[in-house]
Amino acid sequence: MTPDANGILPYATIVYSCPKKGGKSSLGGAVAAWAAEEFDPGSEIYVVASSQEQAEGRVMRDAKFHVEHAERWNIRDDNMVTAYKIQYPNDSYIQALAKSYKAAAGSRHSLSVWDELWAYLSRLDMRMWAELTPIPTVKNSIQFVATYAGFENESDLLWDLYLKGVGTDEHPEGRGQPIPGLEDLPCWSNGRLFVYWDHENRMPWQTDQYLTQQLAALRPAEYLRFHENRWVTSHEEFIPAEWWDRAAAAYPKDALIWREHPYRTYPVFVGLDAATKHDCIAIVGVCYDGAKGDIIQLFHRIWTPVPGEVFDFETTIEPFLMDVKKNFNLQAIAYDPKDMHQTSVRLVRAGLPMIEYTQSPSKMTAASHALSEVLRADNFRAYPSEEMRNHLRMAVAEGRAGGFTIRKDKARAARPVDAAIALAMATRLAIASGGVNANEPIRLESAFGDRTAWGTTDPSSPAWLPHQFREDDQ
Repeated sequence: MTPDANGILPYATIVYSCPKKGGKSSLGGAVAAWAAEEFDPGSEIYVVASSQEQAEGRVMRDAKFHVEHAERWNIRDDNMVTAYKIQYPNDSYIQALAKSYKAAAGSRHSLSVWDELWAYLSRLDMRMWAELTPIPTVKNSIQFVATYAGFENESDLLWDLYLKGVGTDEHPEGRGQPIPGLEDLPCWSNGRLFVYWDHENRMPWQTDQYLTQQLAALRPAEYLRFHENRWVTSHEEFIPAEWWDRAAAAYPKDALIWREHPYRTYPVFVGLDAATKHDCIAIVGVCYDGAKGDIIQLFHRIWTPVPGEVFDFETTIEPFLMDVKKNFNLQAIAYDPKDMHQTSVRLVRAGLPMIEYTQSPSKMTAASHALSEVLRADNFRAYPSEEMRNHLRMAVAEGRAGGFTIRKDKARAARPVDAAIALAMATRLAIASGGVNANEPIRLESAFGDRTAWGTTDPSSPAWLPHQFREDDQ
């Protein structure tokens, strides 16, 4: 980054990409602090992230560290460091900025630091990026991107920079060129774009032990993206077949048939996934053994649609759930209110504990993670069922910014996954409840509960004290 004779830096956009925990945010903070000190007075520097709290909590925290240890400035004594802004005596400043393009409109930025660009997916994100591209009216106006890899066919903004910047030795479609003198490093350039794209774990804390633990804990695509900085597709199989087969060998039958099921009297949590046509209706009931940390599937019921016909919920869902209420210790039924309003009203009137569980990305991500984790950790117990197995095997995990969620594979649209979705909802509900029976009152013994046992109302009497604190032996 040596400037030319006019003081102009050679690159306007710099992409620094390495595996997770590779020091990207720290480097972003250092770059921001460097620009504030070395660029012209009055420079505007923005740290951009998916939320203002994230920007302040990551890169800004590292920028503040550099500021507090800089010998050139004594900013702490001037009270010029706030939660979202660092003001320098030379009128330059570093400000945390949530990804809202309107907030960036009209700025005269010398530097914008972008944290995890792979997560910038929406049209508003594209507008934010466009607002903070380098501008010609500022001597040096640059973008610095610190990120790891994203999802193919989804993280388009980062993907375009990647292909434009890397060389063919990194990707066959790469258009970047090796940089003389840096051939041994994963560096390329294309005009005023510089890209460093590394797959190696180079930090001392990225030990073999740490990576082995991460490999065991993460899904394969997550490990490749996080710890090898590889691009992955947003879809992969939800669970390996052996996870389900291992779990389904626990009990010979479901609790609808097998009245002696060891968990039949436990509090039951039900997931319901329903649509009026095209998709299946699936109901799955589970319980939670808090002592063992196990989720136990007790029963399920699946209705398959008939082409050209519309499901009648009154003859399918409603009588089945009424039987569940009659025969099990029913605690809650999680359902998406879409297409279910009238049915839910009738069931609530009948005394069933209906709980709205909108299948939003955040809620289904939580449910999908809950089910995947208990299956991966061998904390799920079920019974043999070919239709449940098929629904789980047809499900794919769609990667998202916050994790992954169960989805139907578009290439196998005719293959149902509704029971997998219902099971995930039920699992999430059961774990969140802790397996507590909400129908029975919880009694807590009070140390002062026997204060009237000695027939006195005198507050100075020892009888008012718990027996542990009495000096006499009454």
